[in-house]
Amino acid sequence: MARAYLIEGPSGRGKSSSFRNLNRSEAIIINVERKALPFRGANSLVQFRPKTLKELFDTMHKYKTSKTLKVLAIDSLSAVVDIIDHEMGIIYSGFDIWKKYSEKLYEFFKILKEYNDNGIDIILTGHDETIEGDNGSPQKRLKVKGKQWEGIVEKEFDVVLWANVTVVDENNVKYSFRTQTNGIVPAKSPPGMFPLEIDNDMQVILEMARKYDSEETEIKIETI
Repeated sequence: MARAYLIEGPSGRGKSSSFRNLNRSEAIIINVERKALPFRGANSLVQFRPKTLKELFDTMHKYKTSKTLKVLAIDSLSAVVDIIDHEMGIIYSGFDIWKKYSEKLYEFFKILKEYNDNGIDIILTGHDETIEGDNGSPQKRLKVKGKQWEGIVEKEFDVVLWANVTVVDENNVKYSFRTQTNGIVPAKSPPGMFPLEIDNDMQVILEMARKYDSEETEIKIETI
């Protein structure tokens, strides 16, 4: 079973560096941020750096039926949103900007689902924003543009990982992901798939999820 993963959190929390151990023979990265990836050996990963929405969509369509690809990583969803917003603002005006923006973002997620349908895991990074929750306390969510998508992007993903960083001392910084919500951050994952806190290594996370999904579960159906 292929899954969709969202890694969410502020800048500098180890989201992009979690790609460092991805299997070079089965993964590609679409680097929409067009910045150097922050780990040694990044150049050995197959990368694409689209400048336009057309280049992004053309690249995504090209590999969605690949027989050898197992992982598509996109860094970042926030940059994808910025490209869509910018290009729709050039072409359209008024309400049509947001109408076309929403259509393009829907098309983007539709292509991602086609990757999952073909057995390819997808991983996206994204930046957060803080809002006031129903009880007045702060809550985190993915930052997007357009009211239609606010607060609902996380539902497009099977697993949402919240990026944490702990400074042990001046020479020791630990990067990790939270896998379940604490009422403030939007982390989620199937029960028992991961521990509450896990190292920010997406290759390990993928292997744990694949093992979880491959295990047979006995289902007992009681008859009346």
